[in-house]
Amino acid sequence: MAEAALPTLHMVQLHLDTRGLLRSAQRQGLRSTEDLGYSVHGHLAALFGELAPRPFRTEAQGERVQILGYGPHSGAELLHHADAFAPPLDRAVLQPGLASKQMPSAWRAGQRLRFEVRLCPTVRLASAAGPFQAKSELDAYQAAWARHQQRQDSLSQELSTNPAPAEAPESRATVYRRWLRRRLEPATQLLDFTLEGLRRTQLLRRTQGHHREQRLPELPDALVLGELEVVDPRGFAALLARGVGRHRAFGFGMLLLRPPSRR
Repeated sequence: MAEAALPTLHMVQLHLDTRGLLRSAQRQGLRSTEDLGYSVHGHLAALFGELAPRPFRTEAQGERVQILGYGPHSGAELLHHADAFAPPLDRAVLQPGLASKQMPSAWRAGQRLRFEVRLCPTVRLASAAGPFQAKSELDAYQAAWARHQQRQDSLSQELSTNPAPAEAPESRATVYRRWLRRRLEPATQLLDFTLEGLRRTQLLRRTQGHHREQRLPELPDALVLGELEVVDPRGFAALLARGVGRHRAFGFGMLLLRPPSRR
């Protein structure tokens, strides 16, 4: 039996008026407008509803914000939805020139591609580690430190010696490379990894339930450049559409592809 065809994937490029986006965030009741990804997330939902591209990538460009995103719907379909259903004030924030293209429908095993991706490399602890409770969301590097310190303390107790401060278990780049490799497998093999940029960012999040409170946890915001090899073409197509890591609905995890490096 022939395999079912893969769903069509489009890359969408659009721009939002910066001031209008800030006013939109205020209409959403957001106390903080510092988290651009959260503001864009809410506005894309107002414009396109369930058709909104995800994952996406934001870039502030002065008086406008550029958004690149993946989704199953073309630019024409998104515009039709916005014209028919978006509130007028939200529709006015979308600037002219929305464009889209259909991504390749077939990748091949062994194909090499360079990529760029903005990541939030965090993990949830399965069990308590040091001062952190189980199910806490931590920077993957911070979690590696906590587990390393826990092992050091346990070893010191077994040897009846005074616990000594733990040295760094691994470099941050090493921890993040392993974190990314696990999320790219088994669809791809990670060949090259460069931690191009890193900052700590307060990400606006709302709790679930009837009374939704706003939280601003500080989490890592990493820009990674690398190269991968496709192992499972169908799995890779699904990975592109899904995105990588957590907070994919808020501006993280979109794999931007480039031609492979010359060897």
